[in-house]
Amino acid sequence: MEVLIAFLSIIWSILCLILFFKIWGATNDIAEMKDMMHSFLNNYNNSNRPSQQPVGTVQQSASEVSKKETPTPKIEDLGLRPGDYIVRNFDNKEYKIEEVRPNGVLVYIGMMAGYRTLTPDQFTVVKSSGIKR
Repeated sequence: MEVLIAFLSIIWSILCLILFFKIWGATNDIAEMKDMMHSFLNNYNNSNRPSQQPVGTVQQSASEVSKKETPTPKIEDLGLRPGDYIVRNFDNKEYKIEEVRPNGVLVYIGMMAGYRTLTPDQFTVVKSSGIKR
């Protein structure tokens, strides 16, 4: 009976450790969701504020002006290859390109987030073997 209790307590201890690290990893996901929600709400609040301009005039947001000035480049035009590095605009972290797809690039974000496909408007090129600067 003592052997059975010892065996079950070892199994229980291992499962508790696994659960601890799973919860620890989930807190990183929650922090990322919180940051995403803050940025979404800030953009939402800024776009819904009443305008201080007189009636009849049209106000352009900063995002509309920047979109007109810098059109989003196509993936083919960037000359990206697997192994090149980009910076994701969301968190300003550098990521290595795993695969180039027709609609974006595949990068490995991390253990908990996994792989993500980023479109050209979601990143900037840092180091590319195909582009000479």
